[in-house]
Amino acid sequence: MSERIIGANIDGKGFFGKAVGWVEDAALAGFEVEKLKTRATHVAEEGMAETKRLLKKGEHAAEDLIEDTAHKIKHDPWRSVGISLGVGFGLGILTGLLLTYQTKKCDQ
Repeated sequence: MSERIIGANIDGKGFFGKAVGWVEDAALAGFEVEKLKTRATHVAEEGMAETKRLLKKGEHAAEDLIEDTAHKIKHDPWRSVGISLGVGFGLGILTGLLLTYQTKKCDQ
């Protein structure tokens, strides 16, 4: 701080002239910070609005999928039962093979 005071006296502006300059610089920096804060707030609000929009869109898509699935099951129930049985048997066989492979690997 003492270096600033000495430097202010040497260049002819004086201490108070330099102090006023520093305050003006600080005020300008404060104004820039306020502008950045305002911009950041707007970006955050826009992001939240976009996120809410996307969530609603996803919710509607999920509801449509559930309704379509219910309609297809009601329209052709035997096909739905067959697909469910096929998927169940497939997963069961896959699980059995993986468990058998794991136990054989552990025995060796």
